[in-house]
Amino acid sequence: MTQPATDKRATHKRAINNRAARKTAIASLFGLALCTSGAMADMSEGFDLRGGAYLDGDDPLVGIGYEMPIGPRLSIVPNAEYVFVDPGDMYTVNVDSKYSLNPSAANPMWVGAGLGLIHRSYFNDSNDAAFNLLWGIDFDSYGDTMTPFISTKAAFSDDSEFAVNFGVKFGGRSNATQASRQARNP
Repeated sequence: MTQPATDKRATHKRAINNRAARKTAIASLFGLALCTSGAMADMSEGFDLRGGAYLDGDDPLVGIGYEMPIGPRLSIVPNAEYVFVDPGDMYTVNVDSKYSLNPSAANPMWVGAGLGLIHRSYFNDSNDAAFNLLWGIDFDSYGDTMTPFISTKAAFSDDSEFAVNFGVKFGGRSNATQASRQARNP
């Protein structure tokens, strides 16, 4: 039995209103995080904000992460991203690791791997587990509290994705950037 046209329109209108409310909430949280980043700049760990795109659908994204060093070259980075897809919603929640390849370089490169959850919704919600492979470079800005970076992510899941991010890490420098400075200035 099919739904009457008015029920379909009402369902579609509710879905559009829900998506708009979610996108507004995500944008507000991102703005709040950006405003409070200065207050968090004295932390020994690093807090990052990123923007970029998932290249498969040219969908823009915003994200937030928190880098926690666990060794001289290794860090754990829990992070989340909201992807502006139309129609629908998509967000990821990840726990990634970063390993510095060349900590004595002026702009150290790193690789990483991790696990993630990709949530997609458009009338039907779906959650996919993902295995992430990462590559990035931190740019030594010679400041005390900010480190710009570029990163790429391949998320392997039922519907694999590839993303490019540009961002800034606030607070403590990445392990790679700290090691780079120590190697140049013993």
